[in-house]
Amino acid sequence: MAVTAPVVYKASQPYVQHRPEAPRYVVPPPNLDYNTGNPVFTLTNAAPRVDVSPEYGNPAFLRGLVSHGAYHVKHLGLEWRYDQRRAAQKILPFLLLGPGTVAQDLNFIRTQGITMLVAVRSASAVRLQAKLLDPSKFASSAGLQTLTLDLDSPYDTITKLPHAIKAINDHLEQSCNSTLPASLDSIPAKVLVFCESGNDRSATVVTAYLMVLYGLGAVEAMQLVQSQRFCLAIEDWSKNMLQTFEDILQAKRDVALEHGIETPLSQVPTQQHSELFSRSRKGSKRSYDSANESDEDMEDRELDQGENEIEGRLGQAPFQDG
Repeated sequence: MAVTAPVVYKASQPYVQHRPEAPRYVVPPPNLDYNTGNPVFTLTNAAPRVDVSPEYGNPAFLRGLVSHGAYHVKHLGLEWRYDQRRAAQKILPFLLLGPGTVAQDLNFIRTQGITMLVAVRSASAVRLQAKLLDPSKFASSAGLQTLTLDLDSPYDTITKLPHAIKAINDHLEQSCNSTLPASLDSIPAKVLVFCESGNDRSATVVTAYLMVLYGLGAVEAMQLVQSQRFCLAIEDWSKNMLQTFEDILQAKRDVALEHGIETPLSQVPTQQHSELFSRSRKGSKRSYDSANESDEDMEDRELDQGENEIEGRLGQAPFQDG
């Protein structure tokens, strides 16, 4: 009985293993106001909160925080010095961002009147060293409220952001004795958010906080944070996560507008309310025609999709006969 030789295959092209990476997320330079002679980043109440969920804190208190009109922030990019990366900067009058070394500086904590320390740590690093950047172990944290946020992945970050943001807002409200502040500068509490460098994980949390409080998009919120801490270096996976977080927040606002569950909607500008409402109407339900399209249309669509899939398979085979 004749034995046939086995068919030998050889690669038609070299095999290259590509490491999966997050797509590039480029943040453009912000639009600045030079009317005063200095570059100014103006934070306006362009898209106020319209959801009534207490997920991020007391809604009435949060509306009070953003009810003071435009907030003008001087852009520090032109006067930024390299050694300022070791210090902490005020993003809002009650919210500071900086490295872990600043959180351990007792003199800084006292002079700045810090009342809460929020540590944003790498979950994988904490598994190796449990006491890494633990604010409760700092000598500077005596008498202060502390919070640790251990992040492991983009999905894990999204689920933990609401808890951290609510904790910050609850602390602010308690410091005001549950009354609405007269201005942002009048809030007694001061919150310092930090990580190892103050440039990545903690900056991501501060960016998300601005998105929740002021309804900013991910890009505008990152631009604002970088206008105060120029050495920002948020990784692309964090930027993409913030973009997803923006979509989630927008979906919640659209649902609130759609169902009319917001009591003080009269505070929202009429034109903006109409635009958001029409946007949510367009994306929420299919039209009558699309929901009742004929079977022939469905078959034609499936046929077109099949032809496109076949065309997509054309190309060089990964292996060829030896």
